[in-house]
Amino acid sequence: MKRFAAHRVVYAGTVHKPGVVEINNGRVTAHYKLTEEIAMTMWLRGTIEILEDDNTLKAYYDNALLG
Repeated sequence: MKRFAAHRVVYAGTVHKPGVVEINNGRVTAHYKLTEEIAMTMWLRGTIEILEDDNTLKAYYDNALLG
């Protein structure tokens, strides 16, 4: 599992500021508002966008697939 945090995480009209995305095998398994420092989390500037692709949630940063 990989965990990324960013200033904004956007999914289906919901914005977490700041937000966290958890990814397992290329799929988003969780996304939520960052409320405290979490170990083993990679911080990214800007926005992570979560999009649905083939009935699977995937996270993108600077138009590149995360995970």
